[in-house]
Amino acid sequence: MGPRSLVRTGRVHRIEPAFILETLVYLSRRLPSALELPQALTAVCHATAALLHVPNVTIWMADEGTRTLTIQACSDAKMGQSIPHTPCSYGHGPLGWVAQHRQTLHLSDGCADPRLLGRNWWWAHGFRSCFALPILHQETLLGVLAMLGQEPFCLSLDDHWRLEQLLAQAAVAIRGATLDQTMQQSEACDRFMTERALEAFTRAILSSLQARMAVLDKDGTILVVNEAWQRFRNAQGAAAVLGVGTNYLEVCQRAAATSDVFAQQALDGTQAVLDGTRGSFELEYPCSIPGSSRWFMMTVIPLQGRDGAVVAHMEVTRQHQAEEALRVHHAALQSLAGKLTWARKTNGVAWRVSWTMI
Repeated sequence: MGPRSLVRTGRVHRIEPAFILETLVYLSRRLPSALELPQALTAVCHATAALLHVPNVTIWMADEGTRTLTIQACSDAKMGQSIPHTPCSYGHGPLGWVAQHRQTLHLSDGCADPRLLGRNWWWAHGFRSCFALPILHQETLLGVLAMLGQEPFCLSLDDHWRLEQLLAQAAVAIRGATLDQTMQQSEACDRFMTERALEAFTRAILSSLQARMAVLDKDGTILVVNEAWQRFRNAQGAAAVLGVGTNYLEVCQRAAATSDVFAQQALDGTQAVLDGTRGSFELEYPCSIPGSSRWFMMTVIPLQGRDGAVVAHMEVTRQHQAEEALRVHHAALQSLAGKLTWARKTNGVAWRVSWTMI
């Protein structure tokens, strides 16, 4: 299906940043080359199921003309065949409610909700909860993404961030397919579906991601950056560096020359990925910003089908602070346990001494 097989089993509390980045970058490469819309949306469904550990994910495409939703993709192919493919009208059922109101809907106990459709199907597959979100482009409804589970959904801030990225991927796929269908109606438009058009499409996907991302060629020169990278660069007043055309390795090398240990590690790791001697590279590093101290996770993975790599910087300050607080708490508990042990031994000695004196 995708990188490392996108569907993973087992509940974990923290997904590796490398897997998140690899999945999102996989989609950014996959969607422009998808020949049909269902292929692209199925990739988004699989990614959603993998990153959020959801048993079943479906995407329904909206038709504003007829005001109906039609299922287009499902993360479980076998289960998808049993889902009725009859169009669902706006305002009819939970998904129709989402389409009509353009709002997220969470049914913690769908079987008890009067809006539920296909109650027998839910019972047969053991589903009770539903989390459905509209796929929007500005004010236009493109579709609805629905997640089904056995228990009520309890999404963290990180989960919501991943959902935003995945909804953006679905929106790009639907808009791209709609544009492609329009262009296929005219032979004159076909001449413009060149590599430049696909490159612009890839740029649009990269810009929808909140992590700072840059694409490097085999020599380390920056070819493409997304909007998050550009905003961070402008905020730091670094307009002259780390832009398109700058050699990323040379920037790291200059920083490493000032005895910056993290810059040296970034240089060595990025060079190793570009050389092909490493399959990927990760580095957690601090970044001092006026008024605050933040931590970032740098991830480098190679491009598929051509020389080069993708570099991403994702902020992990909150995770780092939580881990640091956990370490401090653990150290305090260990210290307390040591004091209790010492006190117990001391009391034992005092008791024995007093007994001897008697």
